[in-house]
Amino acid sequence: MKTLSELQKLTDSQLLDYYRANPTRWVKCTIPARKLERIVRCTKLINADENVSNISRLSYCPSKRLSEGVFNRCSFPKQEMFYGTIYGRDGDEIIEALMTSIIEVSDLCHYTTYQEEYYVSGEWIVKKDLVTILIYDSSSIAKNSFFKEADYLPQQYIAQHLDETFGDPAIIEAFSHEVKNNSDYRISASYSNFLFSFSSIDAIIYPSVRTSQFGTCIAIRPSFVDSGGLELVATSKYKLYLDGEKSVRAVAYQHGYVDCETNRVRYESITL
Repeated sequence: MKTLSELQKLTDSQLLDYYRANPTRWVKCTIPARKLERIVRCTKLINADENVSNISRLSYCPSKRLSEGVFNRCSFPKQEMFYGTIYGRDGDEIIEALMTSIIEVSDLCHYTTYQEEYYVSGEWIVKKDLVTILIYDSSSIAKNSFFKEADYLPQQYIAQHLDETFGDPAIIEAFSHEVKNNSDYRISASYSNFLFSFSSIDAIIYPSVRTSQFGTCIAIRPSFVDSGGLELVATSKYKLYLDGEKSVRAVAYQHGYVDCETNRVRYESITL
């Protein structure tokens, strides 16, 4: 098995050959349709009054709006991907999932030169069975609070096989390390595309690096979303601002709902 630094020296075609020659055991699970689990996706707004009436604005970013040469954790430059965070049955987890989703894309949380930002969140439910691969080792799965609560995950199987090897350490590191340069995402993006080359895989679940693996991220192939696999059920707009030198707060200023007749989103201001 190669280390992450060794993988980074390989070309894209050499990486693909390596993945094929070194099959890896991952935990695979299916999130059943209409379970209570929800997926949260947050998108940065230009300003507080930006119009977000189209549901597609809350979904994955189209390739024409993606920057040239910019990798993401599970996608190559200009490649569409639905990114979000996932939470389970505990109602309190929505706050954790929301903040994880914001922190994953926020500049203010990482650079003090920003004073405020505006975001719109979308909460989505799974309408069709969602087949996922977990980019975790077995001990991390056993400790993760979301996985513990999900009764559809093979917890008993995992508990009985903690001494066995799940995953490639270099790949796990590629999905769980803080990047220094955008090109550091190349390995995780490459491996994600390798996994998505199997038509049976709809999504990849991996740890949130920006929250020190406290949150749980998910990347879903766009074709699953386009085929009606997800349904938007709630949306809100938030102001993110500095409260003191280091504290960051998020305050909702509008809640939205889906107009079933027009299939568009309407927002109403919140009186604070």
